[in-house]
Amino acid sequence: MKNNIDYKCLFENMPDLYLLLDPSLKILDATNAYLHATMAKKEEAVGKSIFEVFPDNPNDATATGISNLNASLERVLKGKCADTMAVQKYDVQRPKSEGGEFEERFWSPINTPVLGDNHEVQYIIHRVEDVTEFMMLQKEGVLDIYARAQEIQEANNSLRRINDDLDSFSYSISHDLRAPLRSIDGFSQILLEEYKEKLPQTAQDLLGRICVNVQHMGELIDDLLRFSHINRIPMNFELVNMNEIIKEVWKSLTLDSNENQVEISISDLSPCYADAALLKQVLFNLLSNAIKYSRKKTSPKIVVGHLQEGEKYIYYIKDNGVGFDMKYANKLFIPFQRLHTATEYEGTGVGLAIVRKIIDRHNGKIWFNSVLGEGSTFYFTLPLQPLTTK
Repeated sequence: MKNNIDYKCLFENMPDLYLLLDPSLKILDATNAYLHATMAKKEEAVGKSIFEVFPDNPNDATATGISNLNASLERVLKGKCADTMAVQKYDVQRPKSEGGEFEERFWSPINTPVLGDNHEVQYIIHRVEDVTEFMMLQKEGVLDIYARAQEIQEANNSLRRINDDLDSFSYSISHDLRAPLRSIDGFSQILLEEYKEKLPQTAQDLLGRICVNVQHMGELIDDLLRFSHINRIPMNFELVNMNEIIKEVWKSLTLDSNENQVEISISDLSPCYADAALLKQVLFNLLSNAIKYSRKKTSPKIVVGHLQEGEKYIYYIKDNGVGFDMKYANKLFIPFQRLHTATEYEGTGVGLAIVRKIIDRHNGKIWFNSVLGEGSTFYFTLPLQPLTTK
């Protein structure tokens, strides 16, 4: 079905305050809510530098709006990561037809990059919230703390209701969806086993495909449930012996399989603080990927090691497999984004997304390097000291 959504109209009419910039910091578009809040006109803003359209208040010698915003945008362009700014005093100018005076305003901004296929910044989304009223109440000492506490409590209650809805949704997926899948798989197997002699080869092949795809759907449901639950699993930080946990995971991957033909080299790994169960999932996913993408090599090899950098350990898992083109690297941790076809390599495309979620919960980072035809190396950091539950 053709997608007839008018995304430009949708963006312009969003209730939040968004400004779209190009890498040279020129304004490309803005929501109507943003234009209304800043008293700007789109026809006078688009195509111009954000700092030209929104200058500092010349009557305020302490104005730092431009310098602070420019520094944040530069961090986004350099680091290719979102940058949340502290509350800023950045006055806005009324239209010249209304006198052109500046009005005192306070904003809570966040700047987020949008990366293209080449992993370069294509756009920057500048989002703000007008917190002027809050700052004025704070200045005047009339902020009703009790009322704010009640609002927070209601927000927490809403969040709990949302989580309850997610639990119900997960239950529905895990039970209601599995029942028809089991029926399809069971009846297909019966046809193959009891009526095989009466079925032409083409029909047998089609039933075989049905069984394979039903099994794949079951794996996909498992991964979706695992992905949706990661952020709600209670964390239990403890000192983990990385050597033991790597050997345990490797044994589970190679037991009763042909994967023992893959050579593995494991350095003496230093312990770290982590949730052992979640860390096993990380290592299982990364090692199984390394096996999967290197086993077609003549001499498949995996190397596991670590480095120390300040207050973090950097662990790495390196393989000499097929690798991939780094220009598609931004897709790798997104669920269902695959860089190789499912017919070439099995899997659901959710494993690395799960890995990143778990590493995020450990306040760590994960990244990688790869060369097409030569292999990949995945790096991730874990803390040296125990963290509070996240």
